[in-house]
Amino acid sequence: MITRRQFLSGVLSERKPESGASEQSWRLVARIGKSCLAFDNTVCHVCVDVCVPAAIRLSPRIGGAPIPQVDNQKCSGCGVCVVPCPAQAITLVHPAATSR
Repeated sequence: MITRRQFLSGVLSERKPESGASEQSWRLVARIGKSCLAFDNTVCHVCVDVCVPAAIRLSPRIGGAPIPQVDNQKCSGCGVCVVPCPAQAITLVHPAATSR
């Protein structure tokens, strides 16, 4: 059984990382996909409002709605931003998969 802390930090197994793997490779972070309402010029900042570690910030853009961006260093991978997103645009992924 995994602990609540492990679950919220993205460690979904009791199995320990191999001796060369860092704990960073087990962590998950939020990724905002193209279905985000901001890409359709709709102002929405639900993810920013619910993000406890303040890892999601809005980047202003000329002539359109601000685009949310995730700071992978601050993101705890808790997933609290996933459920309230009206466009279901947020997923949890490994940090290496977030390069856009």
